[in-house]
Amino acid sequence: MECTLNCPVCDEEIEDDLHAFFNCTVAHDSWCAAGLSSVLNNNAYQQTIAMDRIFALCSNENSD
Repeated sequence: MECTLNCPVCDEEIEDDLHAFFNCTVAHDSWCAAGLSSVLNNNAYQQTIAMDRIFALCSNENSD
């Protein structure tokens, strides 16, 4: 059975955790729709693994 590594949503890049949560065009559009596009470009959230990026986001953003 053949299994592709590309993202099944956008089929543009290999799907890894950073792609699924931040880099996929659908994920990117979701952050923007939620009014959180600043998260995508903030240098404080440019960690190399998604888990660190999400923890930084949770500890730095206002809970509102």
